[in-house]
Amino acid sequence: MVIFIGVCNKIEKAYKNGHLICICLNRIDWQRRVIGYVKKFAKSDSFTLEVIDEFGQKKDLRTVSLSSIKSLEIGGVYIENLEKLNKNGFKRTKTRPKYISINKRNAHKKLNEFMALSTLCTFVFGTEYSVGIVTASTESEFSISNVGFDGSDNGFSVFDVNSLTQIRYEGNAEERISFLHKLANALP
Repeated sequence: MVIFIGVCNKIEKAYKNGHLICICLNRIDWQRRVIGYVKKFAKSDSFTLEVIDEFGQKKDLRTVSLSSIKSLEIGGVYIENLEKLNKNGFKRTKTRPKYISINKRNAHKKLNEFMALSTLCTFVFGTEYSVGIVTASTESEFSISNVGFDGSDNGFSVFDVNSLTQIRYEGNAEERISFLHKLANALP
């Protein structure tokens, strides 16, 4: 019963402070976890959770039985980023990401266009990829400022242009990372 009391206290605290929680119900399965804000909480056997998606967008309300909770997480980079997306007005779009297949004739031109606009892109190298903003480009190589999935600056990389097979941009993943990156760099 100690775990149940601990879970109950943590959920009540998250409710009072307006923080997100992440729970696994009935069994620990990270692919089926539920993340949301506690909207109604009373000293009973259940509470109401406003479920959000991976972009911080509200999905639905769900009644959760306390006894069904097998794990509870509060805080951490992923959950804190979802809070930032939700509280700072990130809007998921219905548009599909754009892709450019790269060849020797268009690589330098496209990389320079993305650099001029400071566009966050996913650079694909066959089965590998890197996310960032182009900082320099020549006919033979290009460099990017890497951006982590949480929007943090994540070092620099230099690549051989001939290894680049595709560039993806303006998708929800890129927009989400770009939004978090702008928030991270706007903070004092």
